[in-house]
Amino acid sequence: MALKLCSSPMMGNLAATSCRVPRAPQRALVVMATAKDTTVSQSDFIKKYAQKHGLDEKSARATVKGVLDMITDEVAEGNKVTFLGFGAFSPKFRPARKARNPKTQEELDVPASTVPAFSASKTFKEKVGQAHNGAA
Repeated sequence: MALKLCSSPMMGNLAATSCRVPRAPQRALVVMATAKDTTVSQSDFIKKYAQKHGLDEKSARATVKGVLDMITDEVAEGNKVTFLGFGAFSPKFRPARKARNPKTQEELDVPASTVPAFSASKTFKEKVGQAHNGAA
C-alpha cells in the first residue's frame, strides 16, 4: 500500500492512502528557500543606513522616520507617492461587502474602507528576481 503526502492549504500535510482535495481554485505551492531568509528590523535598517551613508545613528533615525512619516501623511490624505525605480504607495478603496464566518456560517457586513497599497516598480521587481534566481 503506497502512501501519498497531501499538501493543501485547506488540509495541511496528511499521510493518507488516497488524497482528496476539496474543489477549489488550484494553486501551485511554491517554496523558495534562500540563505538570506531573515527579517531586518527598523533598528537594524537604521544602523545599516547610518554606516552606508556615514551618518550617526541619531541623524539616520530622524531621516528614516521623517521619510516614513511623510509617506504615511501623504497616503492618508489620499495622495499617491511615487519613487522612480522603487515603486508607488497609494490609498486603495475597498467597497462594502458581505462575508461569512467560516466557523458559524453567520453572514457579516464588512464596511467599506481605504487601505494603504504598494506597487513595486519594474526595476525593483527585476532586482529582487535576479537576487533570488541567482541564489537558487
